Order: sequence, then C-alpha cells, then structure tokens
Amino acid sequence: MKRTIVALLTLSLMLVSTCFGTNSKGKDIKFPPPPPKDPSDQLQPLSKSLQVDIFLDGSGSMQGFVVPGDFTIYAKALQVLQDTAITGSSDGQPTFTKFGTVLTKLGEQGFTKAVLPAFYNEQETLIDKVFEAASDKNLTVLVTDLFQNEADTALLIEKVKDKYLHTGLAVGIVGIRSQFSGQVYDIGIEGRDFKYNGLRPFYMILLGKHADIANFYELLQHNGLNKFSDTHFIILSPYLVSQVPSFAGAQFESMKKMVEVTNLVPDGVQDNRLRQFRLKAETGNFRVALEPEVLPYTLGYDGNQLDTSINIKKFNHGKLVPLSPDSNLIEVGGFATEKLKTGTPKLVFDTEFHGLPDQGVYLFEITLFPKLNAYNNPPWFSAWDMKTEQIAEWQKDPTKFEGNTTLNLERLLTGLWQANWEIHKPKVAHIFCYVEN
Repeated sequence: MKRTIVALLTLSLMLVSTCFGTNSKGKDIKFPPPPPKDPSDQLQPLSKSLQVDIFLDGSGSMQGFVVPGDFTIYAKALQVLQDTAITGSSDGQPTFTKFGTVLTKLGEQGFTKAVLPAFYNEQETLIDKVFEAASDKNLTVLVTDLFQNEADTALLIEKVKDKYLHTGLAVGIVGIRSQFSGQVYDIGIEGRDFKYNGLRPFYMILLGKHADIANFYELLQHNGLNKFSDTHFIILSPYLVSQVPSFAGAQFESMKKMVEVTNLVPDGVQDNRLRQFRLKAETGNFRVALEPEVLPYTLGYDGNQLDTSINIKKFNHGKLVPLSPDSNLIEVGGFATEKLKTGTPKLVFDTEFHGLPDQGVYLFEITLFPKLNAYNNPPWFSAWDMKTEQIAEWQKDPTKFEGNTTLNLERLLTGLWQANWEIHKPKVAHIFCYVEN
C-alpha cells in the first residue's frame, strides 16, 4: 500500500513538472516570464566624452567658395564649425584633416588654411579614404560639395551603410548655400566643367550617434549657423522616436469580448510594456491609442501607411515556444494619426485575436513601423538636385548652368535613407500582450 501511495505521489509530481516546467534550479515555472528588453527601443544617450574629427574637401570645385574672400557664408560656417568642435570635443581638441587623393593632417587651426584658395588644389576627392581613417567611436564631420558621379554615389552609400548604419549609428546632413565664384568640375559622365557665379550648396556630413549629431547641430545653430537663411538639416537614423511607445500611458478606446487581467505573469513583475488579457470568446479585439514622441530633424511620415512585424509564442511546458510567423491568430490594422489638444501626434490602431488553437497563454509581440513609401522627403532634396539630362543643354549654352544645385543629391540622400530603412525599419511602437485562451 505504501509503495502504491509513493508511486502515485511521484507520478503526480512528474505531471506537475511537465505542465509547468522547471528552471535551472529545479523550481516549478508556473508563469511565463516578462519579455526581454530591446535596447533599440530607446535612443542612445549623449556620449559622456566625445572626440570630434573634421575632414575638409580640398578639391578644385570647392575653391570658388573662398575666391570672393573670407566673408562668404562658407568661410563663416567653417569658423562656426571650429568653435563648435572645440566646445563640443569633451575628449580633447578636435582634429582637422584635408582629404583629396591623400589625407593630410592639419593643425588645430585647420580652418584658417581652408579659407585660402591655394588649399583647394586636389584633382580627386577619394572619399573612401576618409571612411577608412574615421573612427566610429568619434563624431566625424565631412565638409564637401558632395559632387559625386553615380559610381561615387553608390560607393558613398555602401561606405556609410557598412561602417555606420549597420552598427546603429546615424547620418546627419547640413545643407547650406554660400556665395561662389569659380569653376565646377567633373559634371556628368564626360566630366564637363562650367564657370559659375552665385549661391552654391555645400554640406556638412555628420556621422556618429543620433544624440551626438542632434546636439552638435544645435550647438552649430547657437554658435551662428542660424544666421544663414538658406540652410537645411536632416538626420537619417535607426530612431524616429526617443522612446518607442509601449503600453505605458496607452489609452484603450474600445475592447470587445476580452478582459484585462493581471495574473498571467509572476506576482511583483512590473513591466509597463506588457498588458495581459483573457479572451471571453473565440475572437476578441481592442482599439488602442499611443503617443509617439517624434524626434526633431527626422524624416516625416504618413501615419496611415504603417506595416507590422508580429512574433507569437505559446507558453508550453515552462517555455515560450515560437509559433509559425505566418500564423493567422492576430490582425493589426486600422491605422490613423490624430492630433491631441497639446499638438502631440496620436497613433491609433486595432488589434484582433482569433482562432487560438488550444487553451493556454500566448505572447504576442507587435512592432509598428512606417513603410518605405510612407516617408516624405523634404522639398530641398529635389529642389537642390542637379538633373543630368540638362548637361547637354548647358554644354550648348553655359550661361544656363544651374550651379545652385548638386549632382545626384536626391539619389544619394534617398539611397542612404533606403539603406537605413532596410537595415532597421525604424519603429513607432513596440508592444507585448499575454493572451489567455
């Protein structure tokens, strides 16, 4: 009789262990754990110490920015850049390097040489050498006219993608028009050159952490860049919002055939990304509103053109077991953006759960991100772009040359953004639901 009781008790314990699972210490796991943290949900903070490295384009096409003298916007912007780099370099003095066919180190007052016409004597600007020398741990600033042929444009996109975008870093582009008097070289496949007098764009390309780039630009503005009227700035980054919205602060506008509960995860778990629900029928749904805090200087997007990434796991035998990614257990849609009274954008969407195959607890991870075609390029991407089909016309009549534009600018900027989107698909919401069937 005793042996029978012991056998039954042993069998019961085995069943409990099978149903709930055990952890590495042999304790029963009765509840699924909270989801893991995702570092990409929050903007990386400002660097505590920062080295600023400045690379100056020494090609002949840049010379016209200083031929009129050191009063041009270009010359003044170099002074602003140096002042900002000195105050922004918390980890020593900024470095200055001239780039062309080779890299040439300059002294601490490198910008003083760059306001002299003789500085711009390079026949080529091998920008790939800059990326080989640049440190992705520092804030790198390139000053250039960005005059790239199609092959150079493709190379630049690849270099930025490999060294910066793939590692979660960002690209900032400051576009400024300055007085110019001189020759513009290497235009089009045949390498035409034209004389030009007027306002012409140059650019500061900022490479590093998103927060460092945004802060450096604001310092540039404070130090005098805001005095230049025809100036634009954009950040291409893995981040669109400073903190990707979760269920913290969410407003449930409706809920049908499901109820919110608090007992699906262990007692004491405080995770504001997570909500827990119990279905009261085969199908249940809710409509929720979130408030993404959109970062300044990022590309605008149409909030009605969102896509979703959904991961589903079932809590089974003490483990979260992934289900097929093409499972039709959830539908997310009905996207809309509204403005709150404070002017803050509000993201609203519907979520429906249906056809959960078995009784149990399921974890749904839902990520929302704008589709590639949802983004709105700033008008200056196109307005400042030089159209290659016009080169033949300019060859016939050089007086029509549009030197206030940049060859392949739109191709470069949209190419950089597309590369960033393909790698990161920047998020506007990231939520987790435990649902008990």
